[in-house]
Amino acid sequence: MSEEQTLLTAAATAPETAAAADAGADAAQATQDTSAAPQEAQDWRPESLRGEKALEKYKSPEDAYKALVEAQKLIGKKADPFAPPADDAPQEEKDAFSAKLRELRGVPAEDKVAEAYAVEVPEDAPEGYALSPELVGAFQGIAHKAGLAPAEFKELAAGYVQMELQAIAAARQDAKVRQEKAETALVKEWQDADLVPKEQFGNALKAAQALGLVGKDGKDSILGHLGNNTALIKALASEVYPLVAEGKLKGGATASQEPAYTPQEAMGKLRAMQADPRYRDAMQRDPDYVREVDAFAERYGKLIRRGA
Repeated sequence: MSEEQTLLTAAATAPETAAAADAGADAAQATQDTSAAPQEAQDWRPESLRGEKALEKYKSPEDAYKALVEAQKLIGKKADPFAPPADDAPQEEKDAFSAKLRELRGVPAEDKVAEAYAVEVPEDAPEGYALSPELVGAFQGIAHKAGLAPAEFKELAAGYVQMELQAIAAARQDAKVRQEKAETALVKEWQDADLVPKEQFGNALKAAQALGLVGKDGKDSILGHLGNNTALIKALASEVYPLVAEGKLKGGATASQEPAYTPQEAMGKLRAMQADPRYRDAMQRDPDYVREVDAFAERYGKLIRRGA
């Protein structure tokens, strides 16, 4: 009985064993086929990066490397937002760039130019100094066309004003030096001619007042008002003033106050005054009268010499 069962069992299990052997063979073949599959079908990503979605679209490391190189090229060529358009760019692109750049720089609108580009005159500028409105307007127009920012224009205008003020100061200093030299030369000339410079300048002032060249407050500068013209000052003192003193010049400062003398009359009056004891006698000398005689001699001296 046991042998029969063994035979039966052997007969029954033989196909199962064969099937199992076949299944093992198939599995081995499948394993061999998998190992022979193309490389791109496998996950080439390192284990630490297999969760990165950005790498899923690349089939191999070479594809990823190529993409990285191209990305670096694009980064290196990133456009400069302030770079001007190329020479061959459309005019619309150039105009748009220019408008945007002016906006960024704060260039004012046309109706705000005068306000944004205002020119300030320093507080220490000489009295009466002022810029020409036409000149300021021209500068503002040029600045607006060039697209200057208000701060840039302010600095430029301040620099120009300072240069102009320095030029004015230098010119005035030069004029002052020339004036002082001319006055010194004229004073020396008068001193060499035995004339009193102070009195001569006073005579020139009175003559200038009679001619309406300066005010009559007695505080005006002869050299300043007469353009530093020493020749004119000399003429006023030596030629015009005697006419004023004699009352022969219409509108003369002394015409209504002092009598007109001929040279002989002036000489006679001077001699009479000098013969007065208040002048001649040392015991009776009157200082006030002496000054009066000296003033008459100074005032009419040239007239007297002319008739001598």
